Amino acid sequence: MKGGKNIRKKKDILSRIERTINRLTERIKHLTERQEKTDEQIRKTDEQIRKTDEQIEKTFKMIEELKLRQEETDKQIRELKLRQEKTDEQLRETDRKIRQLGEETDRKIRQLGEETDRKIRQLGEETDRKIRQISEELRKRIGDLTDAQGLFWESASENGVKKFLEDRGYQIKRISRHVETKTSRGEEGEFDIIFEAQKNGEEEIFIVEVKSTAHAGYINEFIEKLRSIFDFFPEFRGKKIWGVFSSGRYGDGTERYAIKNGLITFGISGEVVILLNPQNQIKPFFN
Repeated sequence: MKGGKNIRKKKDILSRIERTINRLTERIKHLTERQEKTDEQIRKTDEQIRKTDEQIEKTFKMIEELKLRQEETDKQIRELKLRQEKTDEQLRETDRKIRQLGEETDRKIRQLGEETDRKIRQLGEETDRKIRQISEELRKRIGDLTDAQGLFWESASENGVKKFLEDRGYQIKRISRHVETKTSRGEEGEFDIIFEAQKNGEEEIFIVEVKSTAHAGYINEFIEKLRSIFDFFPEFRGKKIWGVFSSGRYGDGTERYAIKNGLITFGISGEVVILLNPQNQIKPFFN
């Protein structure tokens, strides 16, 4: 009877061992897929399992011998029991190592995930910084190019208007550039170029607006400034006021729109600034 109980206990132990081995195998497969760094530890565990299998096989042989040799002495049974206890201890140690291995692997996986997230955030921040840097550099270059184009066209426009006045017998008294002023109500205004000229003893004022590219909105804004010219420059009252619009590029009939609204309109032909108004459509804005 005592031998039978030991056999059943042995079977239970073997069943637990088998279930433990199955769980261990599945866990090892899962860990192998998720973490290459644990390969060496898993191989060690496989070696331990193999040794355990060998011990189990030996135990099975001992059980079979026990069935055939019931007359074995109590000493042999005690020895077998002792070996069983050692096997149980080994199994418990194996379970402990497996749990420890699992916990360590989970910790490393979490650590790896956190490190990966950190690197992704760092990469994203670095990418955003580079994009902002490139965008800023691009805006600066575009701004420099726009400023250079504006300065070129402003200089060309000034020379073109100056030649236009001199060809018509005007004596230029003063040229003012980038004039910023305010009305008595505090409204601010900026004027690109102002020619103060004289002809036949009369003083006349030519207000020049320069744009690299012409839009109807620019023309409307300039006309509104001209309508308030005496608010910005009370000293111009009693003088003939001319509105001059100069642009290197017109589209959608904007040059005709400027002429129709009473502006002396200049454009470019090749590298020369030219008058776009028909000769019979040049008149002062204020007479």
